[in-house]
Formats: sequence, structure tokens, C-alpha cells
Amino acid sequence: MKYFNRDNEKIYYNEWNCSSTPKAVLLIIHGMAEHISRYSDFAKFMNKGEINVLGMDLRAHGQTGIEMNSLGHFANDDWNKILKDIEYLLDIKKYEYHKKYGKNIPFFILGHSMGSFITRNFINEYDAKLSGIIIMGTGNVDNPVLYNITRLLTTFGEKKKLAKFVHKAAFKSNNDKISNPKTTFDWLSTDPNEVKKYIDDSFCGMYMTNGFYNEFMKGMQKISKLEKKNLHKKALADTPILFISGKDDPVGGYGKLVKSAREKYIRNGSKKTSLILYASMRHEILNEKDKLRVYSDIKLFIENSIEHFFLREYHS
Repeated sequence: MKYFNRDNEKIYYNEWNCSSTPKAVLLIIHGMAEHISRYSDFAKFMNKGEINVLGMDLRAHGQTGIEMNSLGHFANDDWNKILKDIEYLLDIKKYEYHKKYGKNIPFFILGHSMGSFITRNFINEYDAKLSGIIIMGTGNVDNPVLYNITRLLTTFGEKKKLAKFVHKAAFKSNNDKISNPKTTFDWLSTDPNEVKKYIDDSFCGMYMTNGFYNEFMKGMQKISKLEKKNLHKKALADTPILFISGKDDPVGGYGKLVKSAREKYIRNGSKKTSLILYASMRHEILNEKDKLRVYSDIKLFIENSIEHFFLREYHS
């Protein structure tokens, strides 16, 4: 893995590059309790379509979490520091690509699960001039009960304690609609092999700390306020946004919360939103039995949005 230094910390990231000049670059923001290397198969598929892919191990996750001695734990303001990490990585890569190819290459962002919320925060706070946005496996940003629980726990000095109570409150019902689940993580995918890979991965599925959840919940409250203020209405109005999820994903309220998130952006003036809900797919649609269908749909969204990017470049 490569790394960049920001805020006196090493942030590790991966790149998957095609052999020719790329049509586009896709930045992936991964979910909670996982890491960016899990997206390797998807990235290699994108490479075949001349789309380069990159993504960080976010703070508290993967190699970055190991380097910072903070695996599973968000320190104070780490949510906002991740937003700055994203801005920094986009800036340096846009500069590198322009220098190498002598032209602007369209950049896209894909956020999955927790990464979808980070992405929603990012696009409403930073004008990153993205050519398209993919919100995958998203859900509700308003959870005042969980926020108050985590705030109380961290107020009384429990920041670095493993959040077993919070974890149970957040995830205990995720298997409820699955008949005879074999593991506590069956809600992730209908493919038992993919669920096993997740369970066997030491960087996945671990308990996070109370401090982590408190920062996460503060981030969610921030998103709610930002989406109401709608500061980047003009920038987001013409940017293609794809909301994509499994119909059997409990995080997305089995499709309902994904639809309501999209409707919020439409009300806020986004003119180019689209929605795909996959029947019989759960939370990790990139790790489902029919994942190639999902890969192809995302690739098609990027290709269609590239045409829009070059039209805007021509008319600007």
C-alpha cells in the first residue's frame, strides 16, 4: 500500500490502475469495520473498462488504524479529519492526473455504508467538482437515541472502551428477516462464502469503541443539518447521483430509507438522481452472488456520466 502524510499521520491507500489512459477515476470510501483491499475484485473489473480506482483505509480502519494505533477507535474530530483526508487525496490525484495526461480526468466517488454517510457529508460540505456520486448501502442519518447514549458514555470517560452495548443496539435486528441465519453477519450477503471471508478477516467485524460511535453519531447529526441547509445546491443540481442498494438490506430499511434519501436530494434540487434496488440482495451488493450485475451497472453509470462531464467541460 501507498500512504500520504496529513495531520502528522500516515494515511494508507490502494490504487488499481488500467494499462491505458483512464476514462475516469473512482474514489471508494469503505464502510465501518472493514478496509479498502476488500474492493480489489470490483476495482479490477473497473480497470477492464479503463476506469482507475483508489481508496484509503480510513482512520480507525485497516493499515491506517494499525499505523495510528487506533484500530476501531475514532479520536476527537476524526470524522472531520477523514473529510479533510478525502479532500487532500482528491486534490493530489487530480493534480497528478492533469500533469501526466495534460487534461482533466473526470473523478467519481463511491461511498458504501458508513462510507455513504461520509460521502453525503463530504458532497454537502466540500465543492470537490466531482463528475458523479454513488451512494451505496445508505440509510437514516437521524438517530437521536443512539447519539445521546454514545454522548453519555464518552462524557463519563468511556471513550476507548469497546462499545458492546452500542453495537448490540445498532445491529441486533439486522438478521431479523432472515430465516435460520447461520452467523450474526448473514445480513451482509446471501453468499455464505463472502460472509465467511468477512468473519475470517482480522480487519473486519471487530467491536468499535464508544468514542468511535460518538464521532460517527456526531457526523450523522452534521449530515442531517447540512442536507437541510443545502449549501451546495447549485453544484449538486447537475451532478449525476446514483443511489444503489439491496432490497433486503436492513441498513437501508429494506429500500425505504434509500428511497427517502434520494427524495431528499430531489427536493433539494438535484436533477440527475437515479435509484437501483436489487431484489434478493443484502447490505454488501458488491459481494453478492450476482455481483457482476452490480459492477456493470456502476460502470454504466460512470460511462454515461463521463459524457455529461465532457459536455460541461466544452460549455464552461
